[in-house]
Amino acid sequence: MLIFTKQNTFNNLRKSIKSRVNFEPIRFKLIIETLLKITLNTYQLKQEFLNEIRSRPEYIPIEENLIIEFEEEYNSDKAIEWYTRDGPFYRMINQGFRTENIDIMFRYRFFFVDLHNSLQSLHKKQQNELEHISELYRGELMSAEEFSVLQGLIGSLIIVNSFWSTTKDQEVARIYSANGEHRPEKESIVYRIRLDRDVIRRGIQPFAYVTPFSRVKDEDEYLFVVGSVFRLEKIEPKGERQIIVLSLTDGPDAQFNQDIE
Repeated sequence: MLIFTKQNTFNNLRKSIKSRVNFEPIRFKLIIETLLKITLNTYQLKQEFLNEIRSRPEYIPIEENLIIEFEEEYNSDKAIEWYTRDGPFYRMINQGFRTENIDIMFRYRFFFVDLHNSLQSLHKKQQNELEHISELYRGELMSAEEFSVLQGLIGSLIIVNSFWSTTKDQEVARIYSANGEHRPEKESIVYRIRLDRDVIRRGIQPFAYVTPFSRVKDEDEYLFVVGSVFRLEKIEPKGERQIIVLSLTDGPDAQFNQDIE
């Protein structure tokens, strides 16, 4: 997760480095835009993507049959289905993009571009339905250090450096957040994500309802693209959990331009 603060300061949560203009979030957004514009040699890039998965320390040999199935049967129309399957694809691509390592990100561009484009297309098809959703939710565990940094950044813009899974079902989010039993090392977090109809209509930050394409049908899942931008509105404790209230934005482009100038 990258942070763009209202004081024209960027913060990387893992490093907590501050400067007048830290170009890491700008660089990350530019990499995403570049990946989406590259002309793809599908076969070559698919092999590069699969070779990268097999070479990662996180690779589990028991998943090789699934990788072979992907190699033989995958096409771009199935990107969401493959992402939501229980296997290495969602795990590896999100880990790869969270590193913000340009070499790793480029090796994953085959699957990333298909998934991004699928979500963008689906967002347009679902626009009328999406405009009637006022809130989505996400549950996770967050390190105490990261949470401490976030507490001082109310009003900041958050740039998400992975595909972001959310749900319309608050109870699903609570399950993923746990219930405070991992303190003091980790906080139980539930994100409450406010959605504005005009922002959804413009579609600059696309997301889509993916449960119909998923093999997991009970999570009511909405998936946001890598690089989605939210404003951190407030943080409030509720029982053993911390509720982080975000609002979806059109993105920080205007602010980026001011800082660069």
